[in-house]
Amino acid sequence: MKLQALVLATKLVQIAAAEQWYPDWTGGSGTCLNDGNHPYSMELSGILEPTIEDCCSRHYASRVQDCVIDGGGTAPTGSGKYYVNYEQKRCDSDCQEGTGTCGGYATPVDSLYSTIDECCSKKLGYIASGLCSHNSLRTAGDYPGTAGWKVDYENNRCVQDCKTVDAACVLPGGVVLDSYTTLYNDAAACCAGKLSSIDSEICESLSDPTSTGTLKYYVDSTNNKCLVDSDASSCPTGATCVRAPPTATLYVDAAACCSGGLKWVTSEYCETRSAGTTSNLWYSDGTMCVQDCVGAAPCKELTNAYADLDADEDACCTNQLGWMDNGICVATSAGGTTPSGSGDWYVDYENKRCVQDCPTS
Repeated sequence: MKLQALVLATKLVQIAAAEQWYPDWTGGSGTCLNDGNHPYSMELSGILEPTIEDCCSRHYASRVQDCVIDGGGTAPTGSGKYYVNYEQKRCDSDCQEGTGTCGGYATPVDSLYSTIDECCSKKLGYIASGLCSHNSLRTAGDYPGTAGWKVDYENNRCVQDCKTVDAACVLPGGVVLDSYTTLYNDAAACCAGKLSSIDSEICESLSDPTSTGTLKYYVDSTNNKCLVDSDASSCPTGATCVRAPPTATLYVDAAACCSGGLKWVTSEYCETRSAGTTSNLWYSDGTMCVQDCVGAAPCKELTNAYADLDADEDACCTNQLGWMDNGICVATSAGGTTPSGSGDWYVDYENKRCVQDCPTS
């Protein structure tokens, strides 16, 4: 018995000689203390540790770093790696909170990543990567977006991932906060990727706030001519300019538009009406040939988009009024008056008589 008592006394002396850090379970401070107020039973149970770090590691494994700091120990540096902070939608550094990207020390259940991008990708992949980086870096102000391009189906165009006009953001379409919206480097790529059913030039023009139109031609089937895709400020002289609808097919000029989109319309009619002019060619009005022009006779502006047209009155009389005496037709068409006639006689079967080739009055 004397020997056992001596061993116990020796052990107690050794413990007393060292720092005696114990977990503050009674006080609930969440740290370790060495004020000497520990229960005697902790000495007997081997709970005491020589350093606060050892005590915290052993008894507060889920919050070792905070335990050390709360107990007056030296703040550890942490790993410097990143772990997710779901509440703030960001990734924090594993280090003492209060500076830079430090969000406090990681717990044993936190996954650590070498970079913010990796952490954002692995843990917050459902939000925009730029938003996650913005939040993680504690960048001042609201997240501005990437200025990348996204589709605007309602207006058949592409707009930018931003909300304020500046050098990089020429067509704000609102900031993308999710990771599911596809963003492109430019409007052309966005139009090709998301609005391929629309003419690419129309889409790109609609996506450019400075554009006044493509200046290309498209079909106006109601008026049997071609219009120019342009605002009034850039409209070619004589042309009719209206911004093209998204479904339009564009042509390089009026001739290509007329032949490609209005091939059933007389080409000269289509091309001249598209330019705001008349053809000056000749056509039959049923009784004589008249000229497609504006002014006095023989001018009579053509309204039939499908009419045959000839270079002069002689060709018109030959091709379109072949049943009529050519001389009479030409003379009538050219002068707009009925000629005096030959004075010769010809048969009138209906009245059973012969009549003279001359005016009736």
